[in-house]
Amino acid sequence: MKIQGIDGLTPYVYFIRPGQNAVVKGLGWTALTFLLGWWGIPWGPIYTIGSLSTNFSGGKDVTNEIANAMSL
Repeated sequence: MKIQGIDGLTPYVYFIRPGQNAVVKGLGWTALTFLLGWWGIPWGPIYTIGSLSTNFSGGKDVTNEIANAMSL
């Protein structure tokens, strides 16, 4: 089980089932970042490269944070 969080300002968390591809799940946000992320000067290019790197590596695994939050 893996939960994927998309970096940046989007607070979305996606449940990724075993065997699912996290990169494919985030392709819409990756495309949006690739097209529009560069235009925020001066930090746009820096954040865009970081976000694309994170997205193409399968996202950020936030499983432990979610599990800890659920066991309040």
